[in-house]
Amino acid sequence: MRGSHLFTCLLWVCASIACGCEVLDEAGVPGMDRFIDRAAAQKETAKHRELFATEGNPESFRWLLANRIEQGMSVSDINTLFGISGERVVNDGWLKNKQGGRYRQGDVSFKWGSTSDGKSVYLIFRDDHLVNFNPDEYLEDGVL
Repeated sequence: MRGSHLFTCLLWVCASIACGCEVLDEAGVPGMDRFIDRAAAQKETAKHRELFATEGNPESFRWLLANRIEQGMSVSDINTLFGISGERVVNDGWLKNKQGGRYRQGDVSFKWGSTSDGKSVYLIFRDDHLVNFNPDEYLEDGVL
């Protein structure tokens, strides 16, 4: 029994190193929150919000999309994260149709941006919740 417990602990340590404590905390693994520097994460978010909101910094915009925007967030949540309000896109049929049927007639679109290099992002909401969003799409350069 003792060897089994030691193996389980070792497995968790390896997973923490490989995935990061934040991933394990988000997965609901108990006790991970004490290994996370939330103040540093908040400071990093604030830095990128400020750079995007004041300068239209494209790298900060991409960082916020990849690291802080999540499926299910509200328009208000995203406005707060970006530090600016999104613009409601009324005639958004072209955007919904372009996405291969992933959206419904009643879904609403908002646009955030533009960055200093002229890029924007369109996000679509259903019942005030972000739908069909994948932050991994914003991890690499040239995606926006």
